[in-house]
Amino acid sequence: MSSIKKRLCLLIALILLSPLIMLPHATVKAQSKTIIVPDDYPTIQAAIDKANAGDTVFVKNGTYNVTGGINGININKPILLVGEDKKATVIEDEGSYYANSAIDITADNVTVSGFTIDGNGIPTGIHLQGNNCNISDNSIESNGFVGIQTENSENNVISTNNITNNGTYGIYLASSNSVILGNIISTNNIGTGIIVDSCGNVTIKQNNISHNENGVIIRFYGPFYIYSNVIIDNSGFGLQFGENCSNSIVNDNKIALNQIGIDLMNFATTTDLDSTVRVDGYPLGTGNVVYKNIFDNQINAKVEHVFPDDIGYVSNGTDVVSWDKGLIGNYWSDYNNPFAYVIDANNVDHHPLPYLSTFAIAFIVIIVILAIVLTSLLLFRRDQKNR
Repeated sequence: MSSIKKRLCLLIALILLSPLIMLPHATVKAQSKTIIVPDDYPTIQAAIDKANAGDTVFVKNGTYNVTGGINGININKPILLVGEDKKATVIEDEGSYYANSAIDITADNVTVSGFTIDGNGIPTGIHLQGNNCNISDNSIESNGFVGIQTENSENNVISTNNITNNGTYGIYLASSNSVILGNIISTNNIGTGIIVDSCGNVTIKQNNISHNENGVIIRFYGPFYIYSNVIIDNSGFGLQFGENCSNSIVNDNKIALNQIGIDLMNFATTTDLDSTVRVDGYPLGTGNVVYKNIFDNQINAKVEHVFPDDIGYVSNGTDVVSWDKGLIGNYWSDYNNPFAYVIDANNVDHHPLPYLSTFAIAFIVIIVILAIVLTSLLLFRRDQKNR
């Protein structure tokens, strides 16, 4: 009987262990944790170094100086770096001569949110080389070159940041399949609010871009989708189609109080090449559509016909743009032709919409109200006579 009992026990043991035998490589995922600075570690970098993938590094209010090295804070793993209050949680570079960026992100799936990032003159606030990252709800200021720079990446979101007082660019984006949403980008005095370069399928929407030298540049390669932005009071142009920009849509934006509303940059082509090819071999951009925007600028639209440097190149290398979509054109403050708004021989809005200022709208509303009142009085009097 003892032999039978031993066999029975062995059988039960095999049944109980069978899931482990069938799944020998099964692992239990470690639970993500929150590391608090300065409670758990005195510096942000020390907390990041101890974090695992998926952890949150929560930074309490205070000023955290970045010192030493080429890059101040290096995020090389997928974590969330979160500040307690962006007005009171400050990452400040000490202005190191050798520093490149206050925060350098080289991992995918990183979130940075809730900080004031003061570059104190170093080139870059946030340098992003990861995919599927989120930079949101930060104040990024006083960087010598650019507030946020992305490169060699995709699927990133830059949203609800206040990006001010940077040397050349507010955002320099070279990141396909990405979104720039709801940011305030201003007083980047000698440069451009947003430049999108060498990528495609980028959406720029609901941003306020003002008091920069220029508003937005799009170039190489598209498509880019630019809509519902307020681009105002920039000393140069509001938006420029740069080199080889194709299949982009610009609609429902307010582009006002700039020196030039929208600018088509000129590129050099030669008689030795096909007229649609630039001298560096890239084709001119095509398939761009601009419609249902409000233009109220010193010059609403300009097509550059002269190459900036007089070096003997000929022909006009401007990207091809359609200025209306079906029966919907743009609102032009200097619109004075009921049939077309002519920028030049090759750039015509065939269905311009009359521009109405706030005063004009108020005047029309008053006239409509008066007309309704008078009509009602006349009808009332007629009814009284017929009784």
